[in-house]
Amino acid sequence: MTEKKYNLCFGMKVLNISQLPGGSFSHPNFAMDLWGSDKLVDFYFAQGNWKCTAGPWGNNTFFFVSCDKTGKAVPVHCADGKDRIVTLALTHSELKYVKTQVGRVYLDAEAMYEEGMKASPGQVITGNHIHLEIAEGIQTSKTYDRTLKVYRMKNELNPVLLMFVNDSFTTVKNTLGATFRHCKTAEYTEVLNGWRKENGKWYYYKKGKVLTGWQKLKWSKGVDWFYFDADGEMLTGMQYLPWKRKYSWYYLDDKTGAMLTGSLKMTCEFNQSGALTGGTKS
Repeated sequence: MTEKKYNLCFGMKVLNISQLPGGSFSHPNFAMDLWGSDKLVDFYFAQGNWKCTAGPWGNNTFFFVSCDKTGKAVPVHCADGKDRIVTLALTHSELKYVKTQVGRVYLDAEAMYEEGMKASPGQVITGNHIHLEIAEGIQTSKTYDRTLKVYRMKNELNPVLLMFVNDSFTTVKNTLGATFRHCKTAEYTEVLNGWRKENGKWYYYKKGKVLTGWQKLKWSKGVDWFYFDADGEMLTGMQYLPWKRKYSWYYLDDKTGAMLTGSLKMTCEFNQSGALTGGTKS
């Protein structure tokens, strides 16, 4: 059984953005502030699986890396179409209800962080919220950017471009004009197209479904005929196959599967009963 893949989704049940990346108040980098429902304390829930790798950093910042159920770092599917291992940095929790723990793996739909107003002395906080940042790779701290005059993770990414809204989990209240891609569930379903090698066997997908029977397809050497069995596996070698309801012998290249034509010199094998069992080019 293969491990589920997940989209990179916002983890709050209500998406209510109070400040976008590049905001005039305090975000010269790609940080974003999330207000949630603006009632009581909203939680940030795991969409997929996330391991808390470090914290608490400044203002109770905790770092979460995309992972499988065992805690091994794995990629998530981002809204730009690419798969990446990413780190979420969430800030300002006062740890009243969700006691975020370093080293713990938060499984899909588990509460892993909460809104808060935890701040450094003299820092102004714009209400009860979560300050969110994302970066590529495994991150466990931030460094001071002297140009932007802000602490930020290495390989920082823009949440507006990379994060989905999960329509089965999140209600959109306010995006401050930002446009996001949406998904039906946090689970990512890959729609396969083209050639794909699985367990040493070749298949050809079209809109997520394997092709069967005779198919004229493009490959690295041009365009040729190939044959796929009922399970979608590409066949090779000497095969007794149907064409318009009539069966004949065909030779499909041993390595590429492309149907061969013309004169061929072959070494054929016959079993003890005299039946032809196959053939290879000599």
